[in-house]
Amino acid sequence: MSFPKMFAAAALLVTGLLTTSTEAHAGFGATASLSSLSDGTAWYPSLDYRQKKFVLQVHALELIGGLPNDTINLGVDGAYVVQKVELGNGVDGVVQAGAGFRLLSDTGFDNPTFNFVAKTRMGAELKKGGGFGIYAVPTIGVSSILTGDATLTYGGGLEVSFWLK
Repeated sequence: MSFPKMFAAAALLVTGLLTTSTEAHAGFGATASLSSLSDGTAWYPSLDYRQKKFVLQVHALELIGGLPNDTINLGVDGAYVVQKVELGNGVDGVVQAGAGFRLLSDTGFDNPTFNFVAKTRMGAELKKGGGFGIYAVPTIGVSSILTGDATLTYGGGLEVSFWLK
């Protein structure tokens, strides 16, 4: 089995493991982001897993879309609710502290690019039925941290998220 196929299989396995251990309050969804970073990073919608106060975002579409071109584009973000305030009937204001990691390379890992960012998601969430949220997300971090050419990465944007319970 080639490396890209093994990598894709591992990503699907992790997703499968997450889906088998859900509780009643866990949810799955997606997040679309209108954003970019100074290093040119921009994302397709992510697949999200929510558990209590934690959100895990896996950027599987980039990974799957890059494999036919012998490109690995793997990204994972996580965020934890540090503040939640009820704004109205079924609407919460939230502040989430988080981090993200991205690896972009050809399948031979000849010249990999990495970035690691810290981010804060601030926004409102509707809780009726499943869930819906809209967030402003400032981001700062470093790019190419393992190649020796570390550069400041900054940016942010707007994220729209929905999930099912």
